[in-house]
Amino acid sequence: MMNRIHFSKALCMNISTYDNLNGHGEQIVFLLKTVFNLFLKHTSEKLSIQCERMNHRVQSSIFEEKKLTKIYELILQGEVLELIIEDREGSDINNERSYPPEFSLVLMCNHAATYSLPDDKKFNFANGLSISLNESLFTDNLIPSSVQENFINLFITILKSINGAMGYITFETAAAYIVGGTLFENYHRINTNLAPGYTKYVSGYHWMNFLNSNQISQLGGHEWICNNAPCKVIPIDPHGLILQLSDNVNNYSDNQLLELREFLSPLFHPGVGKSGPLIFEDGYYHRLVEIQVL
Repeated sequence: MMNRIHFSKALCMNISTYDNLNGHGEQIVFLLKTVFNLFLKHTSEKLSIQCERMNHRVQSSIFEEKKLTKIYELILQGEVLELIIEDREGSDINNERSYPPEFSLVLMCNHAATYSLPDDKKFNFANGLSISLNESLFTDNLIPSSVQENFINLFITILKSINGAMGYITFETAAAYIVGGTLFENYHRINTNLAPGYTKYVSGYHWMNFLNSNQISQLGGHEWICNNAPCKVIPIDPHGLILQLSDNVNNYSDNQLLELREFLSPLFHPGVGKSGPLIFEDGYYHRLVEIQVL
């Protein structure tokens, strides 16, 4: 008998770049140490580490300082392809499993190394860093303002550090990931690996959305966006703009999302609406307004 899944929401950020992160070792180690210092105090769960090296050898271990030191060394040497850190899945006596994890982190340094393709000009394989914190870590399942502030500041720091091409923060059923798509992209069955990828298209509409310089130009320019966006606009000079839907991630409406969707729609992938939508499991919490109101 398969486990029943209990779904909950999580505060999740995802930043993708088309840079090879094997050459950004010092920056990556600094970012990982910052994440652990800011957020691991909120969880008491035991974490696991899965590290895939550039030779595709996979090593699994318990999260502890000795193991982290070895991981940092491998990152500095450019030997890490992918790193996954999360609390271990477990079932309770009622045969129920929860998703997403309390804490999850994914680092992808060299996604292209996993493929051998005859015509790689058709593809853009993103790397990046993603972090997710389950709502259950906090009182009344609400994200404290201090955690939101730390999350936003880290989001901006990562965008600048790894030359982000795409980035967002959302509060829905989401775990950390790099390979794959957002709920919006999965719903519309978008292949996120096809060129030009995030150099041209956005990943959807979220509570917080990063626009790179190319997307800013396509949408009408810096000044036009600042004057017309249906939300707060934060400049990240010279890296782009951030659109923030509300001051509090616990409180934003479908109407706000609908306005943002309309505003960003010129930057949607041309495949949006062309295929039958992906249907999510019951209890899977999402902020896709096309399901509710379109």
